[in-house]
Order: sequence, then C-alpha cells, then structure tokens
Amino acid sequence: MISLVQSQLIVFFVSILASVYFNKIVHKVYLKNNMVDQINQRSSHSVVATRSGGVSIFISLIVILLIYSLIYQLEYNMFIWLALSLSLFLGFWDDLYDISYKHKFIVQIFIGFLLTQSGYLINNFHGVFGVYELPYWGSMLTSIFVYLVITNAVNLIDGIDGLLSMTGLYILSVFSLLFWVRSTELFSLAVPLMGIIAGFLYHNLKPFGKVFLGDAGSLTMGTLFSFFVFWLMDGNNIQFTDTIINRSLLAVLIFIYPLADTLRVFILRASKGKSPFSPDRSHLHHRLIDKGYTHFFSSIQIIVLSALLLALNLILYSTLGLIGATLMSSLYIVIIYYVRFK
Repeated sequence: MISLVQSQLIVFFVSILASVYFNKIVHKVYLKNNMVDQINQRSSHSVVATRSGGVSIFISLIVILLIYSLIYQLEYNMFIWLALSLSLFLGFWDDLYDISYKHKFIVQIFIGFLLTQSGYLINNFHGVFGVYELPYWGSMLTSIFVYLVITNAVNLIDGIDGLLSMTGLYILSVFSLLFWVRSTELFSLAVPLMGIIAGFLYHNLKPFGKVFLGDAGSLTMGTLFSFFVFWLMDGNNIQFTDTIINRSLLAVLIFIYPLADTLRVFILRASKGKSPFSPDRSHLHHRLIDKGYTHFFSSIQIIVLSALLLALNLILYSTLGLIGATLMSSLYIVIIYYVRFK
C-alpha cells in the first residue's frame, strides 16, 4: 500500500515531467506562429524566447488534476477555475496585444469578485488595527482589494529569469504546510503545481529555447495565490499557526518581496510623476543584476532573505507580539535594503 507521502512524491515528479513536455510542445507552437518575446531596452534576455510558460503550466495542471481527481475523487470549486481561466485568457491577450492597465483593471475586479464566490473571504483582520470580524460588504471589498494588490505585485516582479517561479515555489511550500493539516483538496492542488513550476524552470533557465511565464502565467499564479490568502484569512477556518503568529502578519510575510518591491516601485514612479504601472528597471531585483549577480543567484538571495524574515517572526512573535514583530520586520527590511540592494 502506497503511503500518502509516497503518493505525493509520485505526483510531484510526474508533474515535473508533464510540465517539461507541455512547455516544449507549446513553445514550438508559439515559435511556429512567430509569437516571440520582443527584445527591447528593458529586456533581460538577448535570445529568442516565448511567453508560453503560463499556457503550458495551465495545461499541465489541468491534465494532472484530472488524473488526480479520478484516483482520489476530489472536487474543486468551479469559481476558482472560472477565475483562473479568465486570468489566463486576460494574460494571454495582454502578452499578444499589450492591453492597457485600465482595461486589465476592470477585468481583474470581476475576477476578484469571482474569487469571493469560492466560499472563502477575508472576513477577519485578526486584531490588526484593533479590527476583528468584518461585515459582509467589508469582507467583499477587502478581498477584491487584496486580490488586486497580490495579483499585480506578483505580475510586477516577473522581471528576471527564475524569480517569479522560485518565489512561487517558496509561497507554495509555505501554504502546503498549512494545507497538509487543514485542506486535502488544496494540498492536492499545491503539490502538483510545485512540480509543474519546477518543470517550467528547466525551460526558463536554459540559455537557448528560453520560455517565459508571460502575463498569462503571472496573472494566473497571482489569482491562485490570492485565493490561498482568502482561505488563510477566513475567520471560519481554524489554523494551527494561530498559536504561533497573527494570521494577517503571516499573510504579509509570505508575500513580503512582491509587496515590498511593488510598494517601493509605486512610490518611486509616483514621485517622478509617472504612472505606477509604467514599466522600467527600478525593481530591487534589477539592482542585483546591475551589481553583476546572475538571474539565478539574484532570485536565490531574495528567496533566502524572505524565508529568513518569516522564520524570525515565527520564532520571536510570541515574545514580541504584533507591534514588536512589525517593528522588527520593518527594521530587517531597511537593513537588508541598505546592505544588499543599495
């Protein structure tokens, strides 16, 4: 009899192989139709590449989960899949035709609304600002706002090879520990997705035949991660981490790099009179690249620093409390910025 751990390991490695295969096939389709990523002054690559990663990941996930659900008889909420499918289509269209942020924003609000119908909402601040349970309308507005923030923050850090994928693997690893205890369905979604992203990384980090996630990938990942946050923050769920750390702080710490980098970039652009969504090379990961680090090592540094901050909070929160942990985290970010990124 195969144990649960063994079955998950099998699913993980099968997902890697499926992802490597589908990424190769879809990449060829993109090349055949001349759907290549244009090289410009902001590009981090100088070879022919396609933005086919998001489509490949979605196809791989559908195939794996169809097989998975037949074996384990698992069911997945249709509102999640509607939101993910619409995110994929929006990103795919944006990859081809560069949709304006105003139009993307309108569609994203609708996608955020779809996610709020999934059965989970951010209906409790868990003591942050002295706020606990939220009224229904407040839960809806907060959830849609958080979705917009997370999805666009995830999208904006997709600027160098491997960064978003490795960040995604880190985020999925943290959530997988939570799902392992509380949600079989979500755990069965996170494990194959980790394998699929790992398989994509093989194509993303290659010197030739390079594949990018594209907006199709980053927006879809952002949508799924937002749903995970809804699940984490829903006051109707009991989390084993409640005795260790405040849920709201935990959610922020999990996404610390996308959130901190996006906030910094928005402030910089606004101070120069530019649109917060105007593309440039002002991100923190670009600073590491400009210092001479490779894309891979720059990404590794960011993941390690993010994980270290989370670990410090898990260890010290019981002593420092919410305010103390927030101050410590802020000081950590400032020190790391001046030591590593300045």
